[in-house]
Amino acid sequence: KIMNSNNACMSSIQDLLDKLNGMCSDTEYTYLYRGHSKVTYELLPGLFRVGAPLDKEYELCQKIYREYPHEFENYSRLQKLIKMQHYGVPTRLLDFSMNPLIALYFAVTDNMQDDGEFIIYKVNDKWIKYEDCAKVNAIACFSYMRQNTIENLLTYCNGNLEKTVNDTKAEFREKGIYGKVYNIQDANYGANNFIRMLEEENISGNFCWKNLLNPVAFLASKTFDRANVQDSAFVIFGSPKNKIRTREEKKIFLEKITIPSNYKMRILRDLRLMGVRDSTVYPSLASRINDMLGKKASWIKYIEF
Repeated sequence: KIMNSNNACMSSIQDLLDKLNGMCSDTEYTYLYRGHSKVTYELLPGLFRVGAPLDKEYELCQKIYREYPHEFENYSRLQKLIKMQHYGVPTRLLDFSMNPLIALYFAVTDNMQDDGEFIIYKVNDKWIKYEDCAKVNAIACFSYMRQNTIENLLTYCNGNLEKTVNDTKAEFREKGIYGKVYNIQDANYGANNFIRMLEEENISGNFCWKNLLNPVAFLASKTFDRANVQDSAFVIFGSPKNKIRTREEKKIFLEKITIPSNYKMRILRDLRLMGVRDSTVYPSLASRINDMLGKKASWIKYIEF
């Protein structure tokens, strides 16, 4: 059963329902859910995990766009990242779902001998953004910059936290350096390039530089089948040093619930009975046909019916 928040644990779907029912009165919040099949996994996007190609982010994205241009036609930079994220490319996006059963599915479908983890990210509605948010789209632009440029930009951000991007743009114009900083060693190089990128993408710069440092939760349009089926939400990261955490002053709360490994099999069985299975979570023709033919997912062998 679920215990206190300092040592929370669940053993069944009913435990989860009891937990969620206790939150129903908090209508001013949006609830995002995520599942980890190992309790030791960090709450970080793929690009920021150990061994990930952080320094190759720009090159990786460009190679994918070059090889599969038809897959990304007429998409914004943010939409391109979302599509790549859904197909396993390490990006600066972290997947969440607004459907707790989808998150629970991911918490119990792998690493059967390890404890899993169910994560609740409770965010006050005023801090939930959408796909058209300038800050979200601005951070997405990082993926179109080389790593040394991003590092230069983050240094500028940390030194000008309360200044708006538009203020910096006006300052650069007044000094006559806007668009004319070409040396990566220049302290203004990253900011200069970034502001020009925002201008090209018609993204407003009416936000402070500090907003690029903290993770931002947003709800994307359900453009892609997988995003629609999984009821996807995302958190986008600007800096690997700033992680998701409870921030009581902003009414943002993070809670983690452990799922002991010996309960994973039962939860998987119950999820399947409720229609949450490979073919519904991954709505491809192949997964649907495999389900119809009885070619169940690899974890089925662990379950005694």
